[in-house]
Amino acid sequence: MQSTKSNTHFEHLDEEEDGKEDTFSLSGPEELDDEEQLKESWDSPQLPTIKSKSNRSNMPRTPATTSPLVTVTLSRKNPIYLPGDTVSGTVFVPPSNYQSGENNVHIKLHARCKVLIIQNHGEGKDYWRGRVVLFNISQYLTDSPTLVATSNGTRQSYPFSLTIPTHTVPGYYKNNDPWKKASKYLDNAEMDISTHPLPGVFYYHGYSRGNRGQCFVEYILEASLRPDRNPVEEVEKRRGGPSRPGGKKRDDTGGVPTTVVPLVVRVKSTDTPIVYDFSGKSGEGEEGGYVNVLRDEVRVRTMRLLPQYATEQQLGIKMNLKSFFQPSKLPSYLFDLKVVAPQTVQLDHPQPFPFRISVVPKVEGAGSKNSGNVYDGSNAAGLPDVKVLGFVLVLGMHPMMRARRGVMNWDSKSEKYHELVVNGELPAGMVGYVVPREEGGKGVYRHPDESNTLGLTEQYLDLGQLLNLNLTRTHSTRLEGQKAEYKERRQLWPSFKSYNIHLWYEWKYKITLGVSGETQVVEGKKRVEVIGASEQQQRREDGGEGKWKDLMQGVEGHDGGGGSGSGSAGEVDEEDDRVARE
Repeated sequence: MQSTKSNTHFEHLDEEEDGKEDTFSLSGPEELDDEEQLKESWDSPQLPTIKSKSNRSNMPRTPATTSPLVTVTLSRKNPIYLPGDTVSGTVFVPPSNYQSGENNVHIKLHARCKVLIIQNHGEGKDYWRGRVVLFNISQYLTDSPTLVATSNGTRQSYPFSLTIPTHTVPGYYKNNDPWKKASKYLDNAEMDISTHPLPGVFYYHGYSRGNRGQCFVEYILEASLRPDRNPVEEVEKRRGGPSRPGGKKRDDTGGVPTTVVPLVVRVKSTDTPIVYDFSGKSGEGEEGGYVNVLRDEVRVRTMRLLPQYATEQQLGIKMNLKSFFQPSKLPSYLFDLKVVAPQTVQLDHPQPFPFRISVVPKVEGAGSKNSGNVYDGSNAAGLPDVKVLGFVLVLGMHPMMRARRGVMNWDSKSEKYHELVVNGELPAGMVGYVVPREEGGKGVYRHPDESNTLGLTEQYLDLGQLLNLNLTRTHSTRLEGQKAEYKERRQLWPSFKSYNIHLWYEWKYKITLGVSGETQVVEGKKRVEVIGASEQQQRREDGGEGKWKDLMQGVEGHDGGGGSGSGSAGEVDEEDDRVARE
């Protein structure tokens, strides 16, 4: 699988004197920055670390950091969580040496969506930021500690247990932006945010004509050892500002010892792999469960539709001139190419996804100016074969984001995307397959054909099954397990919508048909939802930690493990840190 092109759309925003408002948002990059900025292992999907030439242009995710005075261990061996799960573990700190006689161990679990869009112009750069706090659980641990012997000496252990909410939690949060109503996003101005399910972890970056955008969704667990139990805001104010795990390295002896653990949180998928329903019972018309039905009208005009010219390789000059100057006078074959494509596609599905095509002959409507249609509703047996000569299927990835400045309205003015080619070339052995025909959209008739190895009972040509098409987070597969990595190392994330980030996908297909020596190209597109692997499939995966820990390797300082975070954030200048924090 390859990525043929990628584009980014930015919308910028500023307040004008007349009170009107402009917008700035992003939906996919045109091209990546230098490859040197993206040197990391892509053997499995991960959140990439972007090493920008200018740190000021980077919005770091919260890295894993460990204080020598605070150790955090998680109860789960493979700490992969769902909304609604409980995060439990133990915090280890030195025995109390504070005058109060007790350690003030503080635990915090929070999630947020952040966006940074950088617009270049002749006079410099504009930074547009958007922040959403999804929830924030903060408390001191009150259970009596237990003294335990560790490799670092005697420590007090404090158990903790915090439940991840299932939906956005209303509340007043510092650094939480208001988001007004916009059709492509959720809003926290008019909607009841407590009904909005939480998204999973996510990361995206893109470039377009010198502009840049980054966005992410992250879940963070923090444990700190505080000198007293004053409100957290007072402690931060006293030390000169909020915790800055992504900023300059802080001397814990003079500040608040803090250990930070980024968590992997994914959205719950279906219990078992989805089953595509083609009966049409679960939707209006012909649409069934998880599938969309599209129809593209095709009209073929050629003298070869007449029996006396059917075998002619070359038509005479007279016939060619008539084809050019009087096409409406030529015999024609009118039909719909019926395409049944997934409305929902599941990553890592054990079976290929369907992509069915069939031909539905049509009669001319009353008052039609076209004459000579070879199909009158009764002579289907004499209709010519429609053969597949080429097939290209693309999954369009549309990552959109919006940032804000002041109180603004938002709207996206154009949609651009990454093209992830699922199947770029029809194997030679499949060229010439006959597309099954549905007579008048009712009974099914299929031509036998020597080049077609399918059984004669098939009612459609399922290119998805024949090509064994499947999608994973990092690549597609086709035929006998042929693996094609996504170009630019893009990975697929489940579709989701939040207050400042919206990720959606669409199919784009191009089918080349051959009819009586003429070539017709049918192109179409349709929106598709991408969902994660089923819970059954997740359980069958060996080494769940190995599959998901790489998502956090792009976070500076994270060791990919499930215990306490390790490492420290890289040095960034004060302006970088200010941009990141704001």
